[in-house]
Amino acid sequence: MFAAKKEQRTFPRIPADCPILFRRQSNHKWKLGKMMDFSATGLSLICPDSCDEEVTIEFQVKPGPNKMIPAVTGYAKILRCIPMDNNKFHISCKISKVNITKD
Repeated sequence: MFAAKKEQRTFPRIPADCPILFRRQSNHKWKLGKMMDFSATGLSLICPDSCDEEVTIEFQVKPGPNKMIPAVTGYAKILRCIPMDNNKFHISCKISKVNITKD
């Protein structure tokens, strides 16, 4: 029998099923994605387009009825962009700056 793998994260992930807007810093056009989880140092999202790794994005989260995640804005670096079976992409990011906003 396999032993349970110990969680090595310093900050736990919070599941977040809410919309996220994001764009490259050099681009004025926002893209819509779905944020999957959020922590003090990172976030992951699903989007319809591939994104380049090591690129910094600006993001806006407006969680609506999901009270686990506050409305936030910030910047993050894309660490991974993995294709999924449904022609979408799972993107993992490291947050570099975050601001909690008031709705």
